[in-house]
Amino acid sequence: MQRKTIMLIAVCITIIVAVPLLAIGSSFVLNWSSSVVRNFDTPGEEQALVAAETVDYVSIVASLYSFERFNGPSDPEAYRQRGTHLSYTGANVIDSEVIDYYQNRYNYQQKQIISRPRGATFAYNANITYLEQLHIFNSTKLEHGTRIVDYNTQPFQRENITWNIAVIAFSGSDDSTPLTTVRPFEYMFYRNQSKYYALSSTFDLSFSNCYLVEMELAYGENYSPLTGFSFHVRQIVVLDQNLVPVWIGIQSSGLAVA
Repeated sequence: MQRKTIMLIAVCITIIVAVPLLAIGSSFVLNWSSSVVRNFDTPGEEQALVAAETVDYVSIVASLYSFERFNGPSDPEAYRQRGTHLSYTGANVIDSEVIDYYQNRYNYQQKQIISRPRGATFAYNANITYLEQLHIFNSTKLEHGTRIVDYNTQPFQRENITWNIAVIAFSGSDDSTPLTTVRPFEYMFYRNQSKYYALSSTFDLSFSNCYLVEMELAYGENYSPLTGFSFHVRQIVVLDQNLVPVWIGIQSSGLAVA
């Protein structure tokens, strides 16, 4: 009887500990996962993707805003020093330096015995498409969901709703079927001759013989059910036929820390 009581208490403790673990499961990782995917169909697209990854975006953004490649500790390599493994570092942009940094960090952390994270995830995905015509314009998109309505009843009632959101559409020859749509980016730039200008939320631009590059990078580390960090960056770049970026959009989730 005493043994069963002890076992019951242990189960209850496990459940109590598991609840916060599930609560943060969508933000912080508990296993090890690494993935790098670059999708292209031609040697020309491959070359353009390499060019897109080596653009100095930091200098372009920093010419108009206060902007750095990483956020977190002043030394992004501090995680390699004993006792400083909790040096959480996020990225504000995607380029070859950022990709290499997180790939190397993931590999290093996975090999550790002391101060080893419980889990980490690194994912980079890039898609590139050559287009004879590209139209970038503001549009709206329907989204659907539910909301809680208080009719002084218990439980609260839910009703289905539909609303319009402002999006940026990227289309080829047919504007009615965009290649992709995204929310406006935090940083958006357009190249006019040799200078970059910040874009407002309203614009209508057309390009010819160009490359549309979509990039996403996510990274996270977990040290306990309640300790870890993660972030996500999405970036779209348009390169002209000389592989010079003529349109740039950058959106970072910021560094989530627990």
